[in-house]
Amino acid sequence: MTATLELWIDIGCPWSRMLLVEIDQVLKEFNSPIDITFRALRIDPDGVDDYGQTTIEHLVGALSISEDEAEGMLKNVIDEGKSYGLEFNFRIARGGNSMNAHRLIKHAHTNGTQLEVARELFEAHFAQGKLISSKEVLTEVAGKFNLSADFLDSDEYVQDVLEDEAKAKTKQITNTPTGIINGKHFFEGLKPASVILSHLGELNS
Repeated sequence: MTATLELWIDIGCPWSRMLLVEIDQVLKEFNSPIDITFRALRIDPDGVDDYGQTTIEHLVGALSISEDEAEGMLKNVIDEGKSYGLEFNFRIARGGNSMNAHRLIKHAHTNGTQLEVARELFEAHFAQGKLISSKEVLTEVAGKFNLSADFLDSDEYVQDVLEDEAKAKTKQITNTPTGIINGKHFFEGLKPASVILSHLGELNS
């Protein structure tokens, strides 16, 4: 029997990125197939495609603080990321609406590369300072996994993203990451692989 794992994430959420490392461990240790479905839950669904600022610039302007002070506010995220082997560079990370990034993840389900695509999008956003709403950036990511980005010229997958967010609302899911294991075990936030594995294992018990 195949286990199921639904994950509500956003590309602008650092904890969602760290959770993927735990998911990699889950996939290594779990001895049965796992059907993973990424669900979209945008932090700022009404946001423009490009905020025109990095995360640090936004904090400096909003709070009238220095860049070093702004980075200090994010120290726990940066340090936690390092423990996972991940770089978070908020001095270059550029904000924008993540609709198109989620559309690409949906598209990646067609050839089973959704986990790899999501991982690449996180890297582009947090470590490389690339704008993940950009068609050029998304086309580059898609090409790495033998995917076409032609769908970006249409409304394909837009409704899927909106339906994910509507489903989150009905389930009172408000934060990312949030997961539902085997349709019944709910968890919110960054959880270790051991917790996820314990619930997945109930399928075979």
